[in-house]
Amino acid sequence: MSTPNISTNKSSHDLANNTQLLTLKVMRLSKPSFHMNSMYTQLQPEMSEITSRSMYNEETIQNINNENWFSTFDQTDILTLPTSFGNIYVGETFKSYISINNNSNIDVKDVIIKAELQASTQRYGLLENNSNIPLFEAGDSKDFIVSHNITESGPHILVCSANYIIKDGEKKYFRKLFKFNVDQPFSINTNNSTLINDELFLEILIRNQTKTNLFLEKIIFESLVGLTVEDLNINNRQDCPVQTSDELASLILLKPGKSRQQIYKIIGDPQNTQNGVGYLHVHWNGNLGGSGKTKSGLIEKKKNKDKYYFKLLTSNIPPKINIEVPFTITLTVINKTDKIVNPRLYFNDIKMQKGGVLFLGISGKEIGRLKPKQSTFIDINLLPIKYGFTSFTGVSLIDHPQDIKFSIDNICNLFIEQ
Repeated sequence: MSTPNISTNKSSHDLANNTQLLTLKVMRLSKPSFHMNSMYTQLQPEMSEITSRSMYNEETIQNINNENWFSTFDQTDILTLPTSFGNIYVGETFKSYISINNNSNIDVKDVIIKAELQASTQRYGLLENNSNIPLFEAGDSKDFIVSHNITESGPHILVCSANYIIKDGEKKYFRKLFKFNVDQPFSINTNNSTLINDELFLEILIRNQTKTNLFLEKIIFESLVGLTVEDLNINNRQDCPVQTSDELASLILLKPGKSRQQIYKIIGDPQNTQNGVGYLHVHWNGNLGGSGKTKSGLIEKKKNKDKYYFKLLTSNIPPKINIEVPFTITLTVINKTDKIVNPRLYFNDIKMQKGGVLFLGISGKEIGRLKPKQSTFIDINLLPIKYGFTSFTGVSLIDHPQDIKFSIDNICNLFIEQ
């Protein structure tokens, strides 16, 4: 099972003409895959005896036709061989088998085989050494295996070419092009906010974008210079913190379309970094042991934008907040206008419920008379109703006589524990 199986790339474009004496065959080396329940139906009685005996044993056929087995597992013990080029993702190693054959009855000489992989930004030479054949006799063949670690997504072209000289000294040349696309195995979405002046809490969602199961082996957050990272993640399987080496205590299964949440606390002064805080590295394994690793783009922090009429700041946030347990925080309201205002504080129940935090109290209370640039402090009681990162949102300040209205979509994010 560990030996790769070979699938031919059928999307090649042959630039050779009919007078060539040599032929060039290129195939991708890939592993088989597991048969998934969603990709086949129950085996029918009319299946030919030869097919059923050659592909499946009686025990496997009985298991497949068992409805309870269908509802319990989505992956079988049946292997399927590749029938086409298949999928390849960033972080995997692309391997190809190249075979040059002299099927004519004429000897040729000075054969030079070249293989290059063209990506959107760079070109990589795959076959540089030991690819020259001084004398290539009739009926001979020569095989090569090339590999390259894929580091970028998008279209790729494998270019294989051959130069040689026939007996009369005429130089011959031909090449083949194999085009394929490389996809990202994961989508990485981030949400961050500063809870206390020099601490940035980062929530990262890693989503499996492939059509097969992937196993997360290692997740590393690489912070920029001047920042340090505190890992707040807990391994789902063993209920223990992830080790400082960033290796998971056990492999984490991530099915197609499913996501895993990672939470980090960035310690330092995020304001001193330009636009970002770091990168996320994900090491993963496939069903049959194939491995890969990918790196996210620069994870950027959100910029705090001052509003026109008022500025709201939060303080006295409890270090630990549990779900469905009320807590109190302090709001600082700063009058940024050049007028004397007497605003009322309103809370939008619908927005707050979507954010995950409810206000305990009466909405619309006056907060007091504020001169220009003056500030005041207000203690408010909140009730968290969602686990993880929640948003304290849906707050408005309105001065009805002067028709001044100020709303803020997100005052801060809060991390709620179970």
